Amino acid sequence: MARTSAILRLCACFWFGAAAGGCVSDDEVIIIPARLGSVTVAYTLAGTTDPGRCVALGISFAEFVIFDRYGTYVTVAYAPCQDFEVTAVLPEDTYFGDVTLVDTTSRARTLPLALDLFTIIEGRDLFIDADFPAGSVL
Repeated sequence: MARTSAILRLCACFWFGAAAGGCVSDDEVIIIPARLGSVTVAYTLAGTTDPGRCVALGISFAEFVIFDRYGTYVTVAYAPCQDFEVTAVLPEDTYFGDVTLVDTTSRARTLPLALDLFTIIEGRDLFIDADFPAGSVL
């Protein structure tokens, strides 16, 4: 009986709660888990992963801006330049993005590297290799 009562309260929340701004139930919390995966972009600076290059070029972070397949902004991920990789956790879907190396004020220190469409699969980490050639440094 308590379970039926909780279900009826949840249904009432869905039907009438929107106008009131929401509803809370003491009995159960229903969580629908997202189907998550990740993408890691492993990058080099002119073919090297020498942390001294980041310092010498005034680069502090890798900035990974991600868009859905329709071009709508989804999120941005950052990692220290010296890590030479940046990772984003995303729901299953198809995305594209740009990686730019930036300074401490988020000012671009390189031209952005465009990443073509990639697909996130639940429970998997997709690896993408990229290189910022010497000519891409601003």
